Amino acid sequence: MDKLRKPLYDLSARDLMCRDLTVIRETAPVQEAAAALRRAAVHGAPVVDLDGRCVGVLTLTDLLNHATPRAGTPHPLPIACPFQDRVAGGHGEVICQLPDRACTLQRHQRTPAGQDRIVCRDPHTVATDWQVFDVESLPPEDVAHVMTPDPVTIDETADVRSIARRMTDAGIHRVIVVDAEARPVGVVSGTDLIAAIAYAVEPTRADLCGWG
Repeated sequence: MDKLRKPLYDLSARDLMCRDLTVIRETAPVQEAAAALRRAAVHGAPVVDLDGRCVGVLTLTDLLNHATPRAGTPHPLPIACPFQDRVAGGHGEVICQLPDRACTLQRHQRTPAGQDRIVCRDPHTVATDWQVFDVESLPPEDVAHVMTPDPVTIDETADVRSIARRMTDAGIHRVIVVDAEARPVGVVSGTDLIAAIAYAVEPTRADLCGWG
């Protein structure tokens, strides 16, 4: 955390980013890419073209949406969490077997008999580390057909405020840091921003007055 021992607004992407990247080729098979994400224990990774330029992002949500049957199919949607149980005779409700408040997707529901139960608001979303994904269920297509294109990127000089704005405006939890050739060199996540707030030093009076 030594690199964060400076005033908060002096921090840049270079100070905050994680450089240990999992990078996926756009021509890689989807199953291979999903296995790479699982091995690295990450929920997403930048996708690069043959020249190493960042052309997209592949996340577990992208994979899950790709594996989900389209509207009109008689097959049920997959459950993405092992702590779920479908309600017999229900209308798509999924019971959460985790303790109350253990997951952000939980909500309370009153049964016709007046009993309270915990159900999942979105049982087909990968939201936490304990959720699993069946890699073998994915079709043998290229990552380019599944990834989210036009990724949000920044350069290493981007300051902490502009990084936070980019995340907020795009509704995302991480941004990819790229070099002058658009090649990914790091990732800044919401967790990195929280760490910056926690460990940054207090500004001096000279900093506040513009004397420094």
